Amino acid sequence: MFFNFTFQQYLTNPHRLADDLQTSTMHGFRKRIVFVFLAGLLLFGARSWWGMGTESLTPLLTTTTTADYTIARYAAFLGTILWSIIYLSFHFFGFAYILKVVTKIPFKKLLPLQIIIASLLLMEKALVFIVFLMKGVRKFSPGHPQ
Repeated sequence: MFFNFTFQQYLTNPHRLADDLQTSTMHGFRKRIVFVFLAGLLLFGARSWWGMGTESLTPLLTTTTTADYTIARYAAFLGTILWSIIYLSFHFFGFAYILKVVTKIPFKKLLPLQIIIASLLLMEKALVFIVFLMKGVRKFSPGHPQ
């Protein structure tokens, strides 16, 4: 028997996910992994572009040229994209491996739970970003008009 993995279905019913994983084969999981990683890249990228997490670049604005500051912002953006890959990979694969070692549950059985957890972490980051967006505040980016 097969079942489709959906966030909405298993977010509020994790025991049902455990039952389905024991008795059935999962479909549609790879698409969800790709979706979560792309959503994470977009979210982290948007936050960096908006100026969140770039407080260490503030001294560059006053001591260097605009071109140097712009290059630093682009470098911070690329670093944020790389960090999002590391962050999501750890919370998805790394933590599932740690749980596998500790609990002796098969690695592949833990991945659906970890995709839900990674999605919740992204939702929290998105909520903070939306609040700053609606407020019109560019956190830690005094170089841009607000």
